[in-house]
Order: sequence, then structure tokens, then C-alpha cells
Amino acid sequence: MKQQWKSSTKDKDCLTFWWECTSRVPLREPPPSLSNKPELAINDLFCNRITGVDMPRLWIWTSDGDKPPFWKPISEGDTREDGRRLSITPKQKRPSWVKSDWCVKQMVKQQRGPSSKSGCILILAILSDVA
Repeated sequence: MKQQWKSSTKDKDCLTFWWECTSRVPLREPPPSLSNKPELAINDLFCNRITGVDMPRLWIWTSDGDKPPFWKPISEGDTREDGRRLSITPKQKRPSWVKSDWCVKQMVKQQRGPSSKSGCILILAILSDVA
């Protein structure tokens, strides 16, 4: 079933659409095409929730030139065409397309703690990708 999430009340034009499954082990291959579902659209996400694992595995339904659409792996912090970045909400672990500065702020917040150096490296890599 396709789900949707409005990322914030301030950014009313941003909705995130995704498909979801839960499994005991990560999917070994990309999710099925779901092309028989009329509501499947380019930029939809597929979220594989794995029992006992905090962060879901994600793919984006995309196209590349003349090739038919396909599921491409995607990670938190990745950017789509309009400049929004993929963020995972901290409590409910929902995928959400947010403005770049908000995503970086949330990722820094989540990375603080004993391993803050690795968080800084991650954020530097994201920011260098923006430049």
C-alpha cells in the first residue's frame, strides 16, 4: 500500500510517497517493480523495514534515459532533482524529502554523541556534494 507523509507544516508543498515492507532480513535484491500499480510514480520510495534494525533500507523509483523505470538504492542525505534531501524522521523512521539545510541539521543532531567525529565526516561529505 502506498503511504504519504507531509514533512512539515511550514513546507506544505512537500509530500513524500513510499511503499513499505517489513522483513526479518534485508531484501537481497531491489524490490519488485510494482509497475502494475497505477499509483506508482517516479520518485516514489520503497522502504524495507528490517526487524531489529533501526534504519530502513530505501530505494527510489527512477528512470534513466530510454530505460524502463527501476528501483535505485538511496540513502539518507541523498538529493533529488529539486534539491530536497532524503531524511528519516527520528521517532517513527519515516522517509521524508526536506530542504537541504533542515536535513543537514537533523543529521548533525542524530550524529552527536560518542561518535561525533564520524558524523562530522558524513556532514562534510554531504556539504561538499552541495557545492
